[in-house]
Amino acid sequence: MTPPAALVRRRAARPGPLTPAQLLAVRAALAAGASPSAALAVVDAPSLAAVRGALASGVTLPSLVRDQRDGARADGVDGVEVAGPAGPLVRALAMAELVGAPAGAAVDGVIDAVTATTRLDGLVRVRSAQARASARFLVGMPVAGAALLALVNPDARRFSASPLGLLAMAVALVLIVLAHLWIRRLSRAPANAAAAVDPLTAAPPSGPDPTAVVAVVVAVLGSLVVGPSAAVPAAVVRAGVGGPRRRRVAAAGDPTPAPPARPPSAAGGTLPTVETLELLGLALAAGPGLAEACRLTAALGPPASRPAWRDIAGRLAAGEPPTEAFGTRFGEVADLIAITERWGAPVAQALRSLAADLRHRAATAAEEAAERLAVRLVLPTTLLLVPAFGLLVVLPAMAATLGGVRLGP
Repeated sequence: MTPPAALVRRRAARPGPLTPAQLLAVRAALAAGASPSAALAVVDAPSLAAVRGALASGVTLPSLVRDQRDGARADGVDGVEVAGPAGPLVRALAMAELVGAPAGAAVDGVIDAVTATTRLDGLVRVRSAQARASARFLVGMPVAGAALLALVNPDARRFSASPLGLLAMAVALVLIVLAHLWIRRLSRAPANAAAAVDPLTAAPPSGPDPTAVVAVVVAVLGSLVVGPSAAVPAAVVRAGVGGPRRRRVAAAGDPTPAPPARPPSAAGGTLPTVETLELLGLALAAGPGLAEACRLTAALGPPASRPAWRDIAGRLAAGEPPTEAFGTRFGEVADLIAITERWGAPVAQALRSLAADLRHRAATAAEEAAERLAVRLVLPTTLLLVPAFGLLVVLPAMAATLGGVRLGP
């Protein structure tokens, strides 16, 4: 029999996300009476190929997901691609199979998340289309203008081949590359804004350190005017005023420190806290206590959530009340559980509603960031692309017009 690890390690190159039609096929198989493991075999998706192979070898779905601890291998078995596009579906079905909860409800939550993600991604693309098109035009405008000028004006072409022209061209290309990198990071603002809503994620800054950008501009322009020694004061400014960007840290009372910043996902990607709330609701619907449900969520949840939820489960098992065990980062969860326990309301449905609300807040933040993108592009355009256009187009045009530039011996 082929070892499960060998099957799971066969990874396709960047498999695409599961489509709503594929998820509905899984839902239909479950409604017809298929087990979660058998329902996964219905979908012929590349992201599920390794999972189906491991299940065919006799490995149960909960043990396959649970074999991975915080994204690392345990006992030589590599868990299902929990960070891949099929991760939320596989984890939800694993939880339903482990606790005996209705698997259809688990798939419904995943379908809602995928539908919201698809809708949000399309909305963000539409809202930011003009800003992204303007950014591409502005980045290419200095180079296109310089090429057109050199084509129609021989004097400008001769100036560009002179030592001063080559220096101006090199400085302009540096500015264009910096602007391109800055604009690329700004374009990830919707994804970063959505991730910042989740208590378990700390989105990286959507733009470079402004002090670093100013230092680079001062160094480049200073070297052009007074020589390379001008780069030294700029480096001093960067070292004395700049420094690493601050990351969010856990507030006092949090069960575990805030995790390091993760790479931004798609604007509407599944957030770790949203998924863990769905899983916690599934576990509580089956009847175990809160501490046991948190332990199962820590075992089967997404890697980014496992340390925090493992610590929460330990605190609850030690007798701490939910308000203390969940800490300040999960204060909404603790308050919700306390209210439902006080009034006897079903906590599973309340957790699903909280997950939907968190998903809506992330979508709103991403949409707002997409609307602000055009305004934020003004800074790299003004600081970097306008000087680059002047060096590549205006300066050669003026030199060709005046005709008083000495081109060499």
